[in-house]
Amino acid sequence: MPLLQAVDLSALLDCDRLVFLNHHGDPARRAAPSAYQRRLIEQGRQFEQEVVGRFEAIRPHYPYGRLEEGFRLTLGLMRRGVKAIYQGVLLDGDLAGIPDLLERVEGESRLGHYSYRPADIKLAAVATDGHRLQVMAYMALLEAVQGVRPEGKLLLRLPPDQRGSGGLFREEAVQWDGAAFAARLAEVRALAGGKEPRPFFSSVCRECAWREVCIPMIEQSQDASLIPGLRRDVWHALHERGLGTLSAVAASAPEGLIAIRGVGGKTAPYLVRQAQALVSGQSVLTGAAVSLPRSDPEVFFDVESLPSEGLFYLLGTLIVRSGQAVYEADMASGLSDEQRIWESFLQRMDALSGAVIYHYGTYERAALKTLAGRYGGAEQAGRLLERMVDLERTLKDSVVLPLRSYSLKEVAPWLGFRWTGETQTGGGSIEEYLSWLEDGQAEHLQHILRYNEEDCRAALAVRDWLISAAAPPAG
Repeated sequence: MPLLQAVDLSALLDCDRLVFLNHHGDPARRAAPSAYQRRLIEQGRQFEQEVVGRFEAIRPHYPYGRLEEGFRLTLGLMRRGVKAIYQGVLLDGDLAGIPDLLERVEGESRLGHYSYRPADIKLAAVATDGHRLQVMAYMALLEAVQGVRPEGKLLLRLPPDQRGSGGLFREEAVQWDGAAFAARLAEVRALAGGKEPRPFFSSVCRECAWREVCIPMIEQSQDASLIPGLRRDVWHALHERGLGTLSAVAASAPEGLIAIRGVGGKTAPYLVRQAQALVSGQSVLTGAAVSLPRSDPEVFFDVESLPSEGLFYLLGTLIVRSGQAVYEADMASGLSDEQRIWESFLQRMDALSGAVIYHYGTYERAALKTLAGRYGGAEQAGRLLERMVDLERTLKDSVVLPLRSYSLKEVAPWLGFRWTGETQTGGGSIEEYLSWLEDGQAEHLQHILRYNEEDCRAALAVRDWLISAAAPPAG
């Protein structure tokens, strides 16, 4: 029987196939992490060390992969009653886990007048269900060892604006859910045992180490999961009805899809139209008229951020006046500089009162609300929000494109726009920003600014296409 890992339970909620491939995939076909992913991994390690440094924790040292030896050493530390154990090994049957911390607490157990509870350290500020399931696995493993099921908790990184007075993390209790844990553990056992699930295309695929294994399979079969936004439960239902391919969905009557749970009167026609667009390679108009406000000047707005720090480091705008476009931006040199660029941005936008502010997606609106909450300017931000137009929403309401995603990086190239700079992704921009903070080299800053300007110009390309191609003819 294969040895399961507690982290398998967390991975399961991202993708069941991820668990299967982690146990049965060819390691040579795993993609290496990107530079940005490596940064995140290193940040996670550094944060973990900062947190662990606040505990008097002892780490059992054993050869890599020798979990049974690690378990023996961990059990020895537990029997000694040490205050805390860092990355101890827990084993019970076919399940193994390496919690970041085991903390001694008072209370009777097989160990004596004390027991241990698990704590897992996460760089994230908000816990996921996967994080909680992972801690539940540690709780179950500890119960097998000490005869008492402990409480579990997560140590989550505090947002930047809450890290004053030495604060670094907050604790979140994990409640035991026996039914959910048993069900998910059974799924993991089946996957690790060789039950291979059908690949499902989602946003997780783009950063997954197994993307080169699964995506070609999905493309070859023209699987229905290529429909953007398709829910996994609806996808399962489509396959159960023999409608698991794009061509099958494209040939369906919307009325027949409404019987599927989770598919309503609006979703069913969308699924059919989207499948038809993907099969034909042509856009399909929805029949909804395009209505876009116009002004002179007009603003195209895009934000760059560092999610792990909660920092908005660039507020970029392309200002189009009398047909001429000029790019302007406010760049922060760190968290302490964020308020300055916010105030500068508000001043710049006040000088463009009445201008329509176009953006792509919901992130820019959320950024304005967050910055106003941190530094004030709620009234000014409210006026800006009233002038903002989400081009992604307008696009989706008016036309169906033959694309797997409606992200700007998918839509703009389909319209003929190309990013031409050294940096062409959000992760790449973050990598350049962190490098700029480290070495101060101007080329990093130039790459960031060019990337953001091209994001703004991509939004302009979408707006122009909507006016010329999707809007009804005049007269």
